[in-house]
Amino acid sequence: MSSLGKFLSKHACARVASALAFAMLAAVGTGPALGGNFAVCNASSTVTCGADPNPIFASFHAFTIGKDGNGPLNPFLLFVAIPNIDATPELAPTIASTGNTIALATSPRYGQTGTPVSGYLGELSAGDEIYGMAGLTGNNSMNWSNLSGLDPGVLSFSVYEFVATIGATPVGNNLGNGNDYVFSYTNLAAGSYIAAWGEDPQTHHTFVYDSPFTTSGRTTGDCCLHDVPEPQPVALLGLGLFALIAIRRKFNS
Repeated sequence: MSSLGKFLSKHACARVASALAFAMLAAVGTGPALGGNFAVCNASSTVTCGADPNPIFASFHAFTIGKDGNGPLNPFLLFVAIPNIDATPELAPTIASTGNTIALATSPRYGQTGTPVSGYLGELSAGDEIYGMAGLTGNNSMNWSNLSGLDPGVLSFSVYEFVATIGATPVGNNLGNGNDYVFSYTNLAAGSYIAAWGEDPQTHHTFVYDSPFTTSGRTTGDCCLHDVPEPQPVALLGLGLFALIAIRRKFNS
C-alpha cells in the first residue's frame, strides 16, 4: 500500500473509531441523564405539565416519565423551597397524601451527603441548587438563578426535604413507572417550589428520577407567610397613631 493509501486508511479508521465512541457515549449518557423526569404538576398529564415551572395550588400530582419502564424506589423524596425575604427561615409546610405517609426527613437517604434537621436543609442562595444542598445527584437547573428569577425580591429559599412512602408498595421495592401520586399541602407561601427525586432501582446513585426546573411545581397565592403583619398588631399601631394625632391637636389648640 502506498504512503498516501496508508495515511487515508489510518485516518478513516480513526474517524470510524471516533464515531463509534461518540455513539456509545450518546447511548450511555453521563450522570443522571438517563434517569427519568419526575414531574410535579396540577394534573397527571404531560400535555399540561411543562409550564416551566408548573403552577399548582393546594394540591399537586407527581408522576414519572421515561427510563425504560422502570420507576423509583419506595420511598421517594420531595423537596420544597420557600421564598424568604428576611433572615428568619420559613416554617415547614404540611404535605399529605391519602393512603401514603409523608414526613419531614430526619436522616440522609440513598447515599446523600446533606443532613436534614427536622427536614430543614438550609437556605438556598446565590450559587446553590436544591439537589446539591441535599448531597444528591440531580438536575442542576433547580438553582438560585432559576428559582429567584421569577421573584427577584427574595433573599433566599428555605429548603425542606420530605420522605414520601407509598403505602401500597413495600418499602425498598420498585414503584414502577408512570404512576400518578396525588398530594395536598397547607401553610405554604406563594412562589414556593416543589420538586420530586427518586432513586433508580437498578443503578443506585447513578441514574435518578428528578424534577428539573421546567417540570417542577410553583405555588400560587399570597407570599410570604411570616412576613405578613398580623391584623391585631396593625390595628394597635393604627390606634397608637390616632392617639398621637389627638394629643398633638390638644397641645396645639
